[in-house]
Amino acid sequence: MKLILHIGPHKTGSSSIQASLKNSQDYLAENRILFFGPQHMIWSLAALYTEFWNRENPFLKQKFASDDELMKWSAAHWSEFERLVATSDAEIAIISSEQFSTLPPDGIARMMERLIGMFDDIKVVVYARDPASLYLSSLQEGIKSGWRLRDAPLPDEYEYRLRGQIERYVTHVAAENIIVRSFDRQNLKDGDVVKDFCGVVSAEGPEIDIPSMSRNESIPGAALAWFLSANELSPYLPRTEDHNLVVRIMMQSPEIGTLPKMKFGTNAIAEAIRHRFAEDSAWINERFLRGQVPLPLGQAMSHDTTSREALRDWIMSYMTVDAMKLITEQVTAGEGIPGPGTRSARMARRARAAARA
Repeated sequence: MKLILHIGPHKTGSSSIQASLKNSQDYLAENRILFFGPQHMIWSLAALYTEFWNRENPFLKQKFASDDELMKWSAAHWSEFERLVATSDAEIAIISSEQFSTLPPDGIARMMERLIGMFDDIKVVVYARDPASLYLSSLQEGIKSGWRLRDAPLPDEYEYRLRGQIERYVTHVAAENIIVRSFDRQNLKDGDVVKDFCGVVSAEGPEIDIPSMSRNESIPGAALAWFLSANELSPYLPRTEDHNLVVRIMMQSPEIGTLPKMKFGTNAIAEAIRHRFAEDSAWINERFLRGQVPLPLGQAMSHDTTSREALRDWIMSYMTVDAMKLITEQVTAGEGIPGPGTRSARMARRARAAARA
């Protein structure tokens, strides 16, 4: 059996790929493709081989009482995955997690040794995103998740780690077994990362085509500015249910969706980010992206976003009076998350007490 090991990395459509594969598991099975997609698949296999500091993730600490409990949970998923592979007649197995790209060298070595013992052939799939675009997307995701201004990296502090992430896997499967796809809409099949991933799988086995389910779409600049202010009142991860509700409102509201998306204040910021990582991008272009849309190399340029104050001013420039009014109207239109601490719950308790009296 051949393994498609999709390692992300973060902010390259991984959530959309995973949701789409999970939604089509029966179809995939009919085409002799085994997709291992348990709940919390991002961590289910990766946790066992990641470093302790990464396992201190607030989401994991909320879900598991101890690190030992987490490791046993991940080990149980590995046992289940091995059982499914051993008993399946599938031609291809797929596992996907952006956390695979964050594993340390020794963790990758131990995981790959295990996988090589399970499979006849392994292909590692990676999506390569423009460093400047990745910075902007990561900044948006961080603020949406709870970053305060002091948590957000400045453009000159940002680190583009893709080359190292690829090299760690080349050590174990050789470069010819690394499939790198340019995460550029003009490069992706039909401009869709899910369709593109289907094309990668089809080239390695049965031809497939599954419905695309979008996840983690970007939200307008004014919504990010709103979150940047609100985050000062709440902890950074794990998200509360109220936080998740507001995120859903922001992403699903047609009215909020008409507001401008966040973009670089000047092209100089994007060019400076690209230029800092030009050597790594050129290495990826030369070895893996021939015939595809290459990663841009940028040019040396100066820009003004070199302080937290400048970063704040850039983000807050989207918060116009009209945008603030619209967002406030949309966020406060519903009844919020039901629970014992809400006003409606308190009023209901008072009414019941009054009735008993």
